[in-house]
Amino acid sequence: MLRLLLLLFSFFYINTTSLARPIPVPNHIPTDVAVSDIDVELYTVGLGPALYMRYGHTLLGFHVKSTGARLIYNWGMFDFQDPLFPIHFYLGKRTYWVGQSSLEGVVRLYKDYEDRNVWRDIINLTEKQKTELIRLVNEKLSAENMFFGYEHFERNCATIPRDLINDSLGQILSKNLKAEPADHDFRWYVRTHLGIVPSLGWILDIAMNNKLDVPQSKWEESFYPIKLREYAASLPAYNDDGTPNHGQSLLQFDKQLVKASSDWFQPDPNFYIYVTGFLFAVTVIILFFPIPVLTGLSSVFLGGVFGIIGFSMIVSWVFSTHFDMHHNINMLLFFPVDLILIFLPKWKQKPWFRNYVICHWILLGVHISVSLLGISNQNALRVIPVGIAYSIWMSVASGWLIFKGKSFHLRIP
Repeated sequence: MLRLLLLLFSFFYINTTSLARPIPVPNHIPTDVAVSDIDVELYTVGLGPALYMRYGHTLLGFHVKSTGARLIYNWGMFDFQDPLFPIHFYLGKRTYWVGQSSLEGVVRLYKDYEDRNVWRDIINLTEKQKTELIRLVNEKLSAENMFFGYEHFERNCATIPRDLINDSLGQILSKNLKAEPADHDFRWYVRTHLGIVPSLGWILDIAMNNKLDVPQSKWEESFYPIKLREYAASLPAYNDDGTPNHGQSLLQFDKQLVKASSDWFQPDPNFYIYVTGFLFAVTVIILFFPIPVLTGLSSVFLGGVFGIIGFSMIVSWVFSTHFDMHHNINMLLFFPVDLILIFLPKWKQKPWFRNYVICHWILLGVHISVSLLGISNQNALRVIPVGIAYSIWMSVASGWLIFKGKSFHLRIP
């Protein structure tokens, strides 16, 4: 369980790079060079096999053609050596900053160490748009502006360059992308991309609320670097008056700098199937073989897992500013008080414990009704079989079945 909690925390490090103090201020883009001599470049990094690589990465580059100099900026830096960083991050005090990378460093990192695709594209801007983008980026590179509060879907390594490009275009990018629905919602990305660790994907899917299920536009979906590249390439370049230049695309492919051995994409593993099957298997075992040690072990494990998930959801709601981990319909199924099941042999004979189990069944019925009737727009249907299996296990483990209302064990003759 400790490993799962550590993996859960590492989810929030996606698209980030660790850097020790002191924090250097990035070099500014030169303004004494003709903008016609500067190419604006978008670097898109694909997925990788490790958890922190699961959403890809974006860097923004400026190439001075006459000298060959390249300035590449990375809005994904954080100080992992800060001993209070995990607490600050969990509470919403997430301090990140923009750092500077070299082309050689980028290629070496993703080719030799992480085995991830890297594409470089030219962003086709007019001289006026390019001048504005350079001004905006240089503002972000100042010591007072280089830090920012990180949000994994709304303010990350891809959305900051996207927003800067959008501002230099006079909001044309957002206007076009907001008019079209996204290919996938946020929950799809959690289930597929973080499902590389199935148990972690399962916990996050439970713990994250209906914010992940709100219909999104392509603008919101471009938090994902690969989609940002795809959608930008589908648009034309724009003139200074905002009219499209259909003879030129906004994003022009330049070069694939690194070719990975795989794209590292995997389908949704749907870990719920395995959890439900495990719960039913445990229930059958203790039903046919009501050995106290088996019942006790299942109570310690399942009561601990389900109770900790329920407790973490309440703590997140009260103390964290991760709003997608606040109000959650799945709180009806995961009770922090389920941690008492660890002491099941002591409590199961108490009169109130039967009412506690009945309360589980009642709230399960509320969850099913709310989900099936569409009262909640949270996509939580996958959780229902787990809730049913868990409630059946609890009824059997406590020594009675609800529909019997008394102690019952099936014994083999």
